[in-house]
Amino acid sequence: MHCLQLIALNYFVQPFTALAETEVFRAPGSSVHFPGVNEDQRDQAKVFQWKVSHGNTENGTRMRVLQFHAGATEPSLMKKYINRVDFSSSNGSSNGSFVLHNLTFLDQGHYELFIN
Repeated sequence: MHCLQLIALNYFVQPFTALAETEVFRAPGSSVHFPGVNEDQRDQAKVFQWKVSHGNTENGTRMRVLQFHAGATEPSLMKKYINRVDFSSSNGSSNGSFVLHNLTFLDQGHYELFIN
């Protein structure tokens, strides 16, 4: 008997005034897309920073996944995400979206996009 184990991921985007939260389930080894912001919000942003929380939101730990400064060509990544992230940009500008590949159970958590 085979048991399918899924990884639960939540992501939350709060760009300026819009709110969006989504829960997704993926199998280990698969990929997940984290969406960014729309074009108007992208043009106002100076820094996109994705963070992940493990555990409950009050007592859990939060760590940075990636950070991207406007005008940069590549994001800075935490070591565990190197070679697992495809970062989206078009015409030299990013909307903060990325794809995380080769998911493991250690990737479970609540992902949030911070923009400033």
